[in-house]
Amino acid sequence: MNDIAFRKVVYELPNMDEVTIKKNIIYDKSKPDELNFDLYLPNHPNKRLPAVIFIFGFSDSLFGKGLKQMEQYKCWAKLFALKGIAAITYSYTNPEEDIQKLISYLSVKAYSLGIDITNVGIWACSGNVPLGLSILVKNKFKCAAFLYGYMIDSAKVNYTKNASLQFGFVNPDSTQLLSKIETPIFLVRAGKDQMPNINETIDLFVLKSLENNLVINLINYSSGEHAFDLYNDNAVSREIIKKVIEFYLFHLQR
Repeated sequence: MNDIAFRKVVYELPNMDEVTIKKNIIYDKSKPDELNFDLYLPNHPNKRLPAVIFIFGFSDSLFGKGLKQMEQYKCWAKLFALKGIAAITYSYTNPEEDIQKLISYLSVKAYSLGIDITNVGIWACSGNVPLGLSILVKNKFKCAAFLYGYMIDSAKVNYTKNASLQFGFVNPDSTQLLSKIETPIFLVRAGKDQMPNINETIDLFVLKSLENNLVINLINYSSGEHAFDLYNDNAVSREIIKKVIEFYLFHLQR
């Protein structure tokens, strides 16, 4: 997966490169490198738009470039924009602190940006998911999708903790706070995921979610691999990507 930064999503729509992209909007001037975000919009929006924020929990230079510059996020953001949902990717230095700064900025500037701040969802995958879960505990969002992600540990195992130390993503412990999550969640589990013990953490999350009566939608992609949206170029992957987008359309545009 050395080429992951340059891999495009295996599902495409016509006119993806024609969406409007407002680049490098500054949301924090307090650091030497001013933090900014890119805002993907449908062409000719006629109302304030719902939005999806992509959550980043890895070091911003892990893959040789900032995560918002990765083709994966550019493609997903364009797909959302084509469907009438604004999409936001961002630069950061401290994953936990900076996402909260971004959310605060969006809350203040939403009207001028054309965003309906009461109608926002989040999206995370892989090692970004623990931060995504923490965000759900601290903020109210309309929905969230977590794809092939490390999730929670138990008192007996530390799979997510160990992976965070190995791969360099933040791991806020949200295990004890799951009962506070009211947000509908869409999960995609890759049955042939190569990452160590990742599916055990998803399985535990599903069990705890049922115990806490959370709203979850689960797809077990039995033949899917890690980052299936980039590496498994087939009809099943494309159908799952479509279903993820439809989940947001249902919760954000109804």
